[in-house]
Amino acid sequence: LPPRFAGATLLALGNGSPDLGSTVAAIGLWKDDGDVDDAIHDDAVAVGNNNNNNNDGNDDDRMAWTMSVGALIGGGMFVGTIVMGLLILQTSCSGIRCRAAFLRDVSMYVLSVGVVWSTFESGTVTRGDAYGFLGLYAAYVTVIFASDLYHRKVTLVKLHRRNEEEENGRKKKKERK
Repeated sequence: LPPRFAGATLLALGNGSPDLGSTVAAIGLWKDDGDVDDAIHDDAVAVGNNNNNNNDGNDDDRMAWTMSVGALIGGGMFVGTIVMGLLILQTSCSGIRCRAAFLRDVSMYVLSVGVVWSTFESGTVTRGDAYGFLGLYAAYVTVIFASDLYHRKVTLVKLHRRNEEEENGRKKKKERK
Protein backbone atom coordinates (compact mmCIF):
# COMPACT_ATOMS: atom_id res chain seq x y z
CA LEU A 1 0.00 0.00 0.00
CA PRO A 2 1.26 3.51 -0.74
CA PRO A 3 2.11 5.35 2.51
CA ARG A 4 -0.46 8.14 2.06
CA PHE A 5 -3.22 5.68 1.27
CA ALA A 6 -2.29 3.46 4.22
CA GLY A 7 -2.26 6.50 6.50
CA ALA A 8 -5.73 7.58 5.41
CA THR A 9 -7.23 4.09 5.67
CA LEU A 10 -5.54 1.52 7.90
CA LEU A 11 -3.87 3.91 10.33
CA ALA A 12 -6.99 6.05 10.51
CA LEU A 13 -9.06 2.93 11.21
CA GLY A 14 -6.70 1.89 13.99
CA ASN A 15 -6.67 5.40 15.43
CA GLY A 16 -10.43 5.95 15.10
CA SER A 17 -11.75 2.57 16.26
CA PRO A 18 -11.54 3.42 19.97
CA ASP A 19 -13.43 6.66 19.25
CA LEU A 20 -16.15 4.72 17.48
CA GLY A 21 -16.46 2.20 20.31
CA SER A 22 -16.48 4.80 23.07
CA THR A 23 -18.99 6.99 21.21
CA VAL A 24 -21.46 4.15 20.72
CA ALA A 25 -20.98 3.09 24.34
CA ALA A 26 -21.43 6.66 25.61
CA ILE A 27 -24.67 7.06 23.70
CA GLY A 28 -25.96 3.76 25.08
CA LEU A 29 -24.78 4.28 28.65
CA TRP A 30 -26.12 7.83 28.90
CA LYS A 31 -29.65 6.56 28.44
CA ASP A 32 -31.33 5.27 31.60
CA ASP A 33 -32.15 1.89 30.10
CA GLY A 34 -28.73 1.51 28.44
CA ASP A 35 -30.30 0.29 25.19
CA VAL A 36 -27.63 0.99 22.57
CA ASP A 37 -29.65 -0.84 19.91
CA ASP A 38 -32.40 1.82 19.85
CA ALA A 39 -29.86 4.63 19.60
CA ILE A 40 -28.21 3.02 16.59
CA HIS A 41 -31.26 1.85 14.68
CA ASP A 42 -33.54 4.89 14.87
CA ASP A 43 -34.24 6.36 11.44
CA ALA A 44 -33.68 9.87 12.74
CA VAL A 45 -32.06 10.89 15.98
CA ALA A 46 -32.55 14.33 17.50
CA VAL A 47 -29.30 16.09 18.28
CA GLY A 48 -28.37 19.39 19.83
CA ASN A 49 -30.74 21.79 21.51
CA ASN A 50 -33.90 22.32 19.50
CA ASN A 51 -35.26 24.64 22.21
CA ASN A 52 -38.17 22.29 22.71
CA ASN A 53 -39.19 22.57 26.31
CA ASN A 54 -41.49 19.57 26.17
CA ASN A 55 -40.44 16.59 28.20
CA ASP A 56 -40.69 13.93 25.51
CA GLY A 57 -37.99 11.75 27.07
CA ASN A 58 -35.41 12.56 24.41
CA ASP A 59 -33.31 14.88 26.60
CA ASP A 60 -31.03 12.01 27.59
CA ASP A 61 -30.58 11.08 23.93
CA ARG A 62 -29.71 14.67 23.01
CA MET A 63 -27.21 14.96 25.87
CA ALA A 64 -25.60 11.65 24.88
CA TRP A 65 -25.24 12.71 21.25
CA THR A 66 -23.95 16.15 22.23
CA MET A 67 -21.34 14.65 24.53
CA SER A 68 -20.30 12.06 21.94
CA VAL A 69 -20.00 14.54 19.11
CA GLY A 70 -18.09 16.92 21.37
CA ALA A 71 -15.64 14.14 22.19
CA LEU A 72 -15.13 13.33 18.50
CA ILE A 73 -14.63 16.95 17.48
CA GLY A 74 -12.37 17.57 20.47
CA GLY A 75 -10.29 14.52 19.52
CA GLY A 76 -10.00 15.76 15.94
CA MET A 77 -8.95 19.21 17.13
CA PHE A 78 -6.38 17.69 19.49
CA VAL A 79 -4.81 15.59 16.74
CA GLY A 80 -4.96 18.41 14.21
CA THR A 81 -3.40 21.02 16.47
CA ILE A 82 -1.43 19.59 19.40
CA VAL A 83 -0.15 16.38 17.81
CA MET A 84 0.69 18.05 14.49
CA GLY A 85 2.37 21.00 16.23
CA LEU A 86 4.49 18.76 18.45
CA LEU A 87 5.40 16.57 15.50
CA ILE A 88 6.65 19.56 13.51
CA LEU A 89 8.60 20.89 16.52
CA GLN A 90 10.22 17.51 17.21
CA THR A 91 11.34 16.93 13.63
CA SER A 92 12.88 20.41 13.22
CA CYS A 93 10.71 20.74 10.15
CA SER A 94 11.22 23.95 8.21
CA GLY A 95 7.75 23.66 6.69
CA ILE A 96 5.42 21.27 5.01
CA ARG A 97 6.93 20.01 1.77
CA CYS A 98 3.79 18.43 0.34
CA ARG A 99 1.76 21.60 0.03
CA ALA A 100 -0.79 20.12 -2.38
CA ALA A 101 -1.38 17.04 -0.20
CA PHE A 102 -1.64 19.17 2.94
CA LEU A 103 -4.05 21.57 1.24
CA ARG A 104 -6.13 18.61 -0.01
CA ASP A 105 -6.34 17.09 3.47
CA VAL A 106 -7.16 20.36 5.23
CA SER A 107 -9.79 21.20 2.60
CA MET A 108 -11.47 17.83 3.05
CA TYR A 109 -11.36 18.25 6.83
CA VAL A 110 -12.98 21.69 6.58
CA LEU A 111 -15.60 20.32 4.16
CA SER A 112 -16.42 17.43 6.49
CA VAL A 113 -16.72 19.74 9.50
CA GLY A 114 -19.05 21.95 7.45
CA VAL A 115 -21.21 18.98 6.47
CA VAL A 116 -21.39 17.77 10.08
CA TRP A 117 -22.21 21.29 11.26
CA SER A 118 -25.02 21.77 8.74
CA THR A 119 -26.41 18.33 9.53
CA PHE A 120 -26.45 19.01 13.26
CA GLU A 121 -27.84 22.49 12.68
CA SER A 122 -30.90 20.82 11.17
CA GLY A 123 -31.55 19.15 14.53
CA THR A 124 -31.75 15.55 13.33
CA VAL A 125 -29.36 13.03 11.88
CA THR A 126 -30.97 10.56 9.49
CA ARG A 127 -29.68 7.38 7.88
CA GLY A 128 -29.24 9.41 4.70
CA ASP A 129 -26.94 11.78 6.58
CA ALA A 130 -24.95 8.84 7.90
CA TYR A 131 -24.59 7.43 4.38
CA GLY A 132 -23.52 10.91 3.27
CA PHE A 133 -20.75 10.93 5.90
CA LEU A 134 -19.57 7.51 4.72
CA GLY A 135 -19.69 8.70 1.10
CA LEU A 136 -17.64 11.77 1.96
CA TYR A 137 -14.95 9.55 3.48
CA ALA A 138 -15.04 7.23 0.47
CA ALA A 139 -14.60 10.26 -1.81
CA TYR A 140 -11.64 11.42 0.31
CA VAL A 141 -9.95 8.01 0.11
CA THR A 142 -10.58 7.91 -3.65
CA VAL A 143 -8.99 11.34 -4.08
CA ILE A 144 -5.96 10.24 -2.04
CA PHE A 145 -5.57 7.09 -4.11
CA ALA A 146 -5.91 9.01 -7.39
CA SER A 147 -3.43 11.68 -6.30
CA ASP A 148 -0.96 9.02 -5.21
CA LEU A 149 -1.21 7.35 -8.61
CA TYR A 150 -0.72 10.74 -10.29
CA HIS A 151 2.26 11.45 -8.06
CA ARG A 152 3.91 8.15 -8.98
CA LYS A 153 3.07 8.19 -12.70
CA VAL A 154 3.59 11.88 -13.50
CA THR A 155 5.35 13.90 -10.80
CA LEU A 156 8.08 11.41 -9.93
CA VAL A 157 8.78 10.75 -13.62
CA LYS A 158 9.18 14.50 -14.25
CA LEU A 159 11.49 14.87 -11.25
CA HIS A 160 13.56 11.89 -12.37
CA ARG A 161 13.92 13.37 -15.89
CA ARG A 162 14.86 16.79 -14.51
CA ASN A 163 17.50 15.25 -12.24
CA GLU A 164 18.94 13.27 -15.15
CA GLU A 165 19.08 16.41 -17.32
CA GLU A 166 20.81 18.36 -14.56
CA GLU A 167 23.30 15.54 -14.05
CA ASN A 168 23.98 15.35 -17.79
CA GLY A 169 24.45 19.14 -17.88
CA ARG A 170 27.01 18.95 -15.06
CA LYS A 171 28.88 16.15 -16.82
CA LYS A 172 29.05 18.19 -20.05
CA LYS A 173 30.35 21.22 -18.14
CA LYS A 174 33.09 19.06 -16.58
CA GLU A 175 34.03 17.67 -20.00
CA ARG A 176 34.40 21.18 -21.44
CA LYS A 177 36.83 22.21 -18.70
